[in-house]
Amino acid sequence: IYLTKPVDGDELVLAVKNLAKRIQQIGKASQEPLRTTTSWFVDRIAQVLISPQGIAIKLSGREAKFLLRLAAEGGNTVSRAELLSAMGYQASAELSRGLDAVLRRLRSKARNTGVDLPVHAVHAAGFHFAGRITTN
Repeated sequence: IYLTKPVDGDELVLAVKNLAKRIQQIGKASQEPLRTTTSWFVDRIAQVLISPQGIAIKLSGREAKFLLRLAAEGGNTVSRAELLSAMGYQASAELSRGLDAVLRRLRSKARNTGVDLPVHAVHAAGFHFAGRITTN
C-alpha cells in the first residue's frame, strides 16, 4: 500500500481493511487441497499456477498477468504487444526484453519443480499456452 503524508484517517482504515480481506482470501485459497487434473489452473487470488500433477508454482504479479492473458485466449496465439499491455508495460517497452525476462523466470520456476511449462513462442506472432488452462 502506498499512501502519501498526511494520510487521511478514513483512507488509512479503508486500505487496512482491504489488505486484511486480501490476506484472508489468500489464506482460504491456500487451505484448499490440490488435486490431479488434466489441465493447468491459475489461482488469481493466491497467484499460484497449479500443474496437472497438482504441483503449485508461486507467481509474481507480472507472471500471473502473463498466464491469465494466455488463458483468456484458450490456446490461441497472443501477440507480444497484447501481452506487454496486459502486464502493465508501457508501449515503448515493446523493444525491451521485459516480457522475455518474465517468461524466463516462469520457466525456471516450473523447471525447479520438475514441470515442463507448455508456453510456446510463435515466430513473429507472439506466444500461446499449449495445454488446457483454467482460472478462477
